[in-house]
This record gives sequence, C-alpha cells and structure tokens, in this order.
Amino acid sequence: GDYYNFSETVARQKAFPFHVIQKSLTIQVENAEASVEDDKIHILNSIVGNTGTALNDIPPKCHKNYVELNDALRGTFASTEPVLEHAAKGDDETWMEIMKALSKATTRRMKFDFSLPWLRNLTVAQSTALVCHLPLTIEKLDIYKARLGVEFMNAIIERIKRVP
Repeated sequence: GDYYNFSETVARQKAFPFHVIQKSLTIQVENAEASVEDDKIHILNSIVGNTGTALNDIPPKCHKNYVELNDALRGTFASTEPVLEHAAKGDDETWMEIMKALSKATTRRMKFDFSLPWLRNLTVAQSTALVCHLPLTIEKLDIYKARLGVEFMNAIIERIKRVP
C-alpha cells in the first residue's frame, strides 16, 4: 500500500486544497445530494444494511451507520500528512478539529518523522494532542526523532494502553 511509498503519497495529497479538506470535517452522507434520487435512496439503504427490495424503502433520516461512515470519512481526510501539516500551521481550533477527526479514523498505519520541518515545529502541546488522538485502529506506528520529553512519551504510553 501507500505506507511504503510514503513520499509519493504525500506528493499526491499535497495538491488537494485544504479548504476542501476542512469541508470534509462536516460530511454527512445522509444529507448528500445525488444526481438521481433513486441512487441516493439505494446508497443510504445500503449504508444502513438494507438489501433486496428494502433498497427502495425510504431510508432513515438518522442511523448509527451514517455516524460511523461520516467519522471514518472525516478521519481518512484528517490522517494524511499534508492535512496535518496544514492544520499545524493554523490556529488551535483548526488543529483540534483535525485531531478530533483523526481520532475517529480507521487508519492502520502511521509514520511521523519529527526531523521534518512541520513536525519539528510542533509545540509539545500539539505533539501531545497528535498522539492522544491517534486512531485506536493503529496497528503500526513509526515515530522518528521525537525529542519532546516526558509529557509526549506519557501521552504515547496512555494511547497505547487504550488500543484494544
């Protein structure tokens, strides 16, 4: 996957406009528009688990599967290096919005090289927030050259304790 072609992935993702990413933080699949209404009905019914003739039923306005999918989509956008880098340069509110979305991602692998300028320039508070909000789905986490002290290390330990 892209984990091992990291530089190629980052280069591809950097071209994606951040304002579009910020809009992704409010994704609500249940309110999405479709060019064909029947397609929207079928998609929403598929999301909630309806099959067969039930695909044509009026889908529910709210459902836990919508919430789970919305969170996964937001997390997918938030877990990319270019998004994290851009958010780190913004204000604290933007950073924490991205952290909240990151925590709900379904990402299995992440890599942070703190020799990169954007990571090296994070405050201890931002670095700690980053590890505190890592998705619980992480199976492989690589952290390089993070010389951030005890608070950061304790945050990593606490996050690891929460992994199922």
